[in-house]
Amino acid sequence: MVSGPLAPGVFIKERSSGVRTIVGVGTSTPAFLGYTVRGPQTPTPPVRINSWSEFVDTFHFRSPMGAEELGRELDRLSGAVAEGTAELERLEADLEEKATTGDTPVLTQEEITVLARVQAADWAGDAVSGEERQAAEAAAEKVTEAEELAGPYGLWIAAGNELASLKRREGELTVLAGYFEQSGKIQLPEAVYGFFANGGTSCYVLRLDPDKPLAGEVDGNADQRTGLAGLKTVPDVTMVAVPDVWREDMTPETAAAIMGKVVGHCVTMRNRLALLEPPPGTAPAGVPQFLEKLAGPDGDDAAFTALYYPWVNVPGVDGIPRGCAARSYARRGFLCDL
Repeated sequence: MVSGPLAPGVFIKERSSGVRTIVGVGTSTPAFLGYTVRGPQTPTPPVRINSWSEFVDTFHFRSPMGAEELGRELDRLSGAVAEGTAELERLEADLEEKATTGDTPVLTQEEITVLARVQAADWAGDAVSGEERQAAEAAAEKVTEAEELAGPYGLWIAAGNELASLKRREGELTVLAGYFEQSGKIQLPEAVYGFFANGGTSCYVLRLDPDKPLAGEVDGNADQRTGLAGLKTVPDVTMVAVPDVWREDMTPETAAAIMGKVVGHCVTMRNRLALLEPPPGTAPAGVPQFLEKLAGPDGDDAAFTALYYPWVNVPGVDGIPRGCAARSYARRGFLCDL
């Protein structure tokens, strides 16, 4: 393009460098497809998330302690439960002996058995029949009316309540430990965290089924608005990423096929970028080899694709470029190439 003369004999002529650049699309609202620790039944349609806290409440989990501290607390609770179980058994045997022996036993063997069984069910939160409940209440009334059994019975009940509390706490922390373990095997939560930590303001999350192959889940279903098919109904998405593409069982060929689907979606929509990455640990010399598995730089696909490298060893790496791009777009209003 030649502009009009700026001064006598002075002209500006712009020449193409031959390098294809990313087309002008916004970089403020990414969509993340992948796996989460918890959330709505999979797969889900696009869910707009406006903060890390909202993501945690919808798809992740909160823990009162870190994974290491939680592990130590579970070890402590395991020991406490073992000690509490032994103490409860001792107190129950003592109560049984005092209630069913002597010149005039307070309870029969059948009555103490029913009382212990129903009380154990109550501590465990299990249901019992109305008949058994009635029989246990009658036995408990006899025990409380016997002065010599008030002490042993009270100690037994207190020990059972304490043990039940310990077991509930152990169960809760065991669930959290499972969440931590699952979280360590997926990348989407870290990507979302990195996005918001680096200036992002809103994104979309599409939870996929972790029990099914990722390659078969990415396409999605248009009627159910899942996967890439579901993203077609969200016009404000400007970047698309699949953070879990490099799971431990993923081959470069399968990952390239998944990335190709993401790129194809972006080419079709023509208003969003596909953000890709080579396998973890790829040496600089290996990047061109990986690129050969993707579309060539001279095709239409390249205009809607961004490959970032190298990997950064910090939490939320997959969301950092998206967050930085969103922050840049919000502050300066320009379109960036990442």
